[in-house]
Amino acid sequence: MRPRVLVLTALLALGFPANSTASDTESLGLTASPTPLVSVQLERDSTLTVARLEPSSLGIVRVIHADGFEEFVANHRIRWIRDAEGRDRTSYVLDRGKSLGVAPVSIRFAMRGRSRSLRGRPLPVKGAFPVIQVGVLARLDPDRRHSDEHPATLAIDFGAIKNVSKRWGAGASLFYAGDGSYSRYGAKVRFRRWLGPLVAIDAAPGILFAEEAGRSSAPTHPGFVGELGLSLGDWISVTGQMEVVGFEERYYAFAPLPYNEAWPSSRRGSEVSWYLGTKLGGEAALGTFIAAFLLGAILVHGGSTLY
Repeated sequence: MRPRVLVLTALLALGFPANSTASDTESLGLTASPTPLVSVQLERDSTLTVARLEPSSLGIVRVIHADGFEEFVANHRIRWIRDAEGRDRTSYVLDRGKSLGVAPVSIRFAMRGRSRSLRGRPLPVKGAFPVIQVGVLARLDPDRRHSDEHPATLAIDFGAIKNVSKRWGAGASLFYAGDGSYSRYGAKVRFRRWLGPLVAIDAAPGILFAEEAGRSSAPTHPGFVGELGLSLGDWISVTGQMEVVGFEERYYAFAPLPYNEAWPSSRRGSEVSWYLGTKLGGEAALGTFIAAFLLGAILVHGGSTLY
C-alpha cells in the first residue's frame, strides 16, 4: 500500500503547485484579479478608476479601463490624476505627455497588431498611416472620342495621411489609372473624415496628365481628378471618381477646288468622364500589386522567350 500512497502524494503535489507559481505570474504582469491603479477626476466631480492613461499631442487622453473598454477624454475636462499611492500625476500625464498605468493583458496583443498594420485608424491609435490602394473602376458614361467599348480602368494610389484630430485626417498621394484608351497619372490632396474606428469617408481632388493610346504627345494642359470613397477598415472601399482630361486634335484643312491646298490645324478641348468601382487597401492592396507585378514580369519574360 505504501507505493500507492507515494504516487497519490506526487499527483496532489503536481495538481496544487507551491507559492512560487504566484510569483512567476506576477513577474509576467498577469494577476487573477487585476486592480485599476489610476484615479482620474473629471469636471463636475466625477471620478474614473482606470488601468492606463495614454495622452496625445492633440489634447486628448486615451483612457483604458480594467475590462479593456476604451474612451477618449479631452485634457481640459481632467481636474487631477493620481496613482495607486495617491501621488498627484496630473503634470506627468498632461504636461509631459507620459503614459501612466498598465494596459490589461486582454488588449496588449491587439495593440501590438494594430501598430504593425498598414491600415489606417483614427487618433489616438495612429497618428499617421500609409495610403496603399489598388482597384478597378468602370466608366459610367459613354466614350464619345473612341468608338470601341471603354474597358475597365486599373487604379493605383500611393501616399500617406496624418490624423490632425479624432475625426479628420489630411495627406496626399500619387496615382496612376490606365485602360486601353488612356493612361493617366498625377497627384491628389486627400482628406479623411472618420465616422468610427473602422469606417471613413475619403475625398481626394487633384491634377492629372493623360496620354492617349497610340500617341506620344502629352495633353496641352493638366486635367482634374476628383475622388470620393467609403472606406471599410481600409480593407476595401467603394470609390467614385470624376476626371476632366484635356486633349488636342490635329487635322488638315483643305481649300475648295480648284486650289486643292491643305494646311495643318488643331482643336483643343476637354472630356469629362465618370467612374465607379472598388479598391483594396493596406496589406491586401500591397499583396495584389506585388502579385500583379510578378505575373506581368512572368508573362513578358515568357513571351520574349517564344520569339
